[in-house]
Amino acid sequence: MNYFFIQFFTFVGFYGLITSMNETRKVKVTAKPNAKKINRCRIHDRGMFGFWVNETPSHDGKSILLREVRVDQLNDGTWIDLPARGGWMRWFPLDEIEMVDIK
Repeated sequence: MNYFFIQFFTFVGFYGLITSMNETRKVKVTAKPNAKKINRCRIHDRGMFGFWVNETPSHDGKSILLREVRVDQLNDGTWIDLPARGGWMRWFPLDEIEMVDIK
């Protein structure tokens, strides 16, 4: 591996810009009355099973990154959450949403 990339990832990880998957949690998101229509629609369309959220806010502290929870059905009929990596994600303004933890 290139020496530059090793140093870069060490730097990024040191300053907390890369967070571990253990710091994510699953939340139910609802739009506040003042939410823009596009955000209300995205929450409705993408949030059926909740969102994965990491407690790292945006650089200005006014929005948070939500990642769609994707699920899959096993052969025995049970549903499982797929890992939070990949899939649809978007920054949502904190003043337009309410979040509640779900298990």
